[in-house]
Amino acid sequence: MALMVLGGIATPVAAVTQSPPTQGRPAPTQVLADIQQRIDRARLVAATSGDVSGLADIAASLRAANTARSGPMAYYVPYWLAYTDYLAAGTLLKAARKGEAMQALSEAVAVLTAAPTSDVETDALLSLVAGLRIAVTTPEQIGEAIGQARDALEKAVALDATNVRVLYARALADYTTPKQYGVGRVAEKYARGAIAQPRESTRALKPGWGRDDSAALLVKILRAGGRDDEAQSILTRFAGEYPDSASLHVAAAAPKQP
Repeated sequence: MALMVLGGIATPVAAVTQSPPTQGRPAPTQVLADIQQRIDRARLVAATSGDVSGLADIAASLRAANTARSGPMAYYVPYWLAYTDYLAAGTLLKAARKGEAMQALSEAVAVLTAAPTSDVETDALLSLVAGLRIAVTTPEQIGEAIGQARDALEKAVALDATNVRVLYARALADYTTPKQYGVGRVAEKYARGAIAQPRESTRALKPGWGRDDSAALLVKILRAGGRDDEAQSILTRFAGEYPDSASLHVAAAAPKQP
């Protein structure tokens, strides 16, 4: 029997694909089949048109299936639900739909913190979710969001500092923190570290996103520093590798720095 290692526990892979569907809920094969590819397609639509309905539909199906308390479903369904909510919140914030963005981020935090198993992937995602919450939370709660983002990122770094999503989270955290707090100096280093990692599969259940996001972030950093030729070279290279990347499409459409 094929086994999957999850949180240090070997779990039959068949448990993901062969669990009988519960009456009225989508089967695991429907919910998690090509999950990252489907999210990527919906994300591209959201990023280019502002329409989050595709992400909302995926989130709804994952939410309905989020009933397992052990095994792979208890890990992957909350993970991908939180990731979908995180992406939707980013688009909603750009559309000034702050209340809806906060609702999506609150759900993402809730499902990640309630999941029975955590690891480098959930910690890295939680740091990104909490980091985005800083932009929408109340003044009374901003300290909690900052602390949650910091603590989750520190845990993820301790587990695997070379993980693509950890490197991206470190780069983004540094890039988005105001310069007066003494940061904004290592985002380029971590973004370069992320794009130097091998490309990961997006067909497995485990996460494979973040490398294209890191490339898009690096393009922003280089443009801001007047290094337009290198920025264009990186954009061209990674757009070829990830033709459907939402973050790279946004980077390509962004006006050049004056």
